[in-house]
Amino acid sequence: MMQRTSLSSATEEWLLLFHLSRRKISREADQPVGGGNYFAYDIGAQRIVHGWWPIDKPAPHLGHLIVS
Repeated sequence: MMQRTSLSSATEEWLLLFHLSRRKISREADQPVGGGNYFAYDIGAQRIVHGWWPIDKPAPHLGHLIVS
């Protein structure tokens, strides 16, 4: 099941993004300037569904995945 992040800390979200994308920690995955973004991940598959996305724009096409 795909989940949106709802962690209490931007740092935790940032670290989760690196963990799930299996990349080394660096500033390259910072949220775009201005904030107000989220990323989606599939916790069962432990993979990123999409990277940072503005909360005020429609989500990218997610196919058959259920958003919760």
